[in-house]
Amino acid sequence: TPPPSTPAGQPGGGQTYGRGSGGSAVSALVTVSPVEWGSRVELELRGIVGPVKCQLVAIPATGAERVVSSWSVPPKGFGIPGSPEPLRLQGSVSLAMDQISRFEVRGDDGTVLVVVQR
Repeated sequence: TPPPSTPAGQPGGGQTYGRGSGGSAVSALVTVSPVEWGSRVELELRGIVGPVKCQLVAIPATGAERVVSSWSVPPKGFGIPGSPEPLRLQGSVSLAMDQISRFEVRGDDGTVLVVVQR
């Protein structure tokens, strides 16, 4: 079951990039807020089963990608039956909000698990 919709605008000028989904059951919601040094990023990830190591990557139109955060998913997973709570994490990136065109959640092997477009 996907999480409830979040408004497109966030207090303080933040933006919810929307719900992305990959070719699997994995789905993500990314919220970005401007800060003086770049952007603060919040991720909510559902439908992922471990064990797997992942990273959230911010991709600007220029293509010079930046890793926002990385983590390990335990075997029990997140946002699935038996483990319904989503994975929630925060990170930051040196890119300004308006420079980011999309986010990708990738496995350590480079597999794209989910894409979230701006």
